[in-house]
Amino acid sequence: MDTEKRYDLIEKHLAGLLTKEEQTVFDQLLNEDPSLAKEIAFHTRMNTVLGGEKIHQFRSVLQQVNKEWTASEAKAVPRVRRINTRSILGIAATIVFLLAALWFLFPTEKPSNDALFASNFEPYTMVLNQRSELAADPIEQAINQAVLNYNQQEFEKAATGFQQLREVDPANVTYSFYTAISQLANGESAAAITLLEQLLVSDDHLLVEQSRWYLALAYLKENESQKARSTLQEIESGAFRYEEAKLLLRDLRQ
Repeated sequence: MDTEKRYDLIEKHLAGLLTKEEQTVFDQLLNEDPSLAKEIAFHTRMNTVLGGEKIHQFRSVLQQVNKEWTASEAKAVPRVRRINTRSILGIAATIVFLLAALWFLFPTEKPSNDALFASNFEPYTMVLNQRSELAADPIEQAINQAVLNYNQQEFEKAATGFQQLREVDPANVTYSFYTAISQLANGESAAAITLLEQLLVSDDHLLVEQSRWYLALAYLKENESQKARSTLQEIESGAFRYEEAKLLLRDLRQ
């Protein structure tokens, strides 16, 4: 999707003017591109701030910066265009002032659960090895295809493939885990929660720490903030994504 179309969708989304077809495209794009949630948050903040009196303050800051730069250009040596130390210090002070003004104009707001999910979710590294391309065994062929789909980020197909492998071998936690991650990547967070909760019932497998992190994100995606917080609090020091869990908890408590 080109940039112009992307911004057009964002503007229509903020104005509540998306058609049913455009909403479908927008929702798919939101699931596929984590940066979109950040752009939406930024545009929302801009619309809120620049619609009031603070726009005049912002313009005043920009005028001051322009004034400093204009003055420094006027004093510059012809052709060499050198700026003296006093001008540099003045410009630096103005930039500091500008940054402070931007902080005032765009205060930190509590990000939405969707934005937090988008900024923290990334599919887990594939640990299953593909079998020989000439494998004759149907199970090995199914594993190859599921792994291939996952690595190519075709998560709907990957979820179906790993689900079929789960049905053949229900005790294999790896199949369950990658089914859940594929579902989560495909926007099926409710289904992913069911599987991840099951994986946490038994803590004697190698993917329990990873399951806890992704379960917290799945709760977040479903707007179950309290469950997300409780799950994040269970992530212990040294465990998978412990540092990220601390930061995410901080964001949820703001």
